[in-house]
Amino acid sequence: MPKNYAIPANLTTPNSATLAAMYIHATAAVRARLFDLMVGSTGAPADNAARFAINRITSLVTGGTGVTPIALDAGDVASVCAGGYGGTGGGTLTTPALLQWGQNQRATFRWVAAPGAEIVSLAGAAAGLVLMNPTANATFTMEGTLIFNE
Repeated sequence: MPKNYAIPANLTTPNSATLAAMYIHATAAVRARLFDLMVGSTGAPADNAARFAINRITSLVTGGTGVTPIALDAGDVASVCAGGYGGTGGGTLTTPALLQWGQNQRATFRWVAAPGAEIVSLAGAAAGLVLMNPTANATFTMEGTLIFNE
């Protein structure tokens, strides 16, 4: 049985085509399989729009705040993958985006994969998945959770 983990984050949208809002770092031995994600704003309600995307990466995200993935079953072992948010460098993207959407700041977005249709990272020590916020018409505070298994 796969083991499921969550990476929660509270951050300011980076509004950058090159910086990761949130990320999962896989390993050479374990690929991350993203199957659920949620993104919403905790800022004062305003009519701002943003674009989000999920991409694979072939180099690790640097900087930002590391988050130890939380096991959804308290009896599971610690995750082999690592995670975090607010990256300040790295995270070389593969193209094109695997999932992308536009979102108003007043809305919350949730995506859940159909069974067997998870977004899977590449295999490799520097591989992973990132949530990007390449364009926004304003900077705002957001919360998100990436849920994956390995």
